[in-house]
Amino acid sequence: MPQFDFTTYLSQLFWFSICFTVLYFFVNFIILPRIKSIIDTRNNLIDTDNSIAIEHEKNAKFINEEAEKNIQIANAEYISKLDEINKTAQINREKSLEKLSQEINLKVEKSRLEIKDFIENSQKNNLKTIQELTQIIKNKILN
Repeated sequence: MPQFDFTTYLSQLFWFSICFTVLYFFVNFIILPRIKSIIDTRNNLIDTDNSIAIEHEKNAKFINEEAEKNIQIANAEYISKLDEINKTAQINREKSLEKLSQEINLKVEKSRLEIKDFIENSQKNNLKTIQELTQIIKNKILN
């Protein structure tokens, strides 16, 4: 076997050292810097994306907080407007009921007066009619 032949050791060591040195410098100065630059670029991109994501997350939280505040303000305004409208409606309802009550009372009084006038007129007319009838009967009896 040639690897056990002592005469070839020196040439094997020579070529091994040359190949190792060439490979070492090739890997150390060409391949590793490229890999390192790719990794650095990737890490920079990831860091940039993470910082942008954190910034967007902060903006989203701020927007959500503002939206919550606006919703709470809108709800408070909505409730106050409803209360105000209910109070106004209650006041208007009471005014309308009072006005209707007054109108009904006026119409009742007017109707009572009309009925009273009608009764008085009826009694006067009855008296006149009775007097006329008695006069007619009297005239018929006496003639």
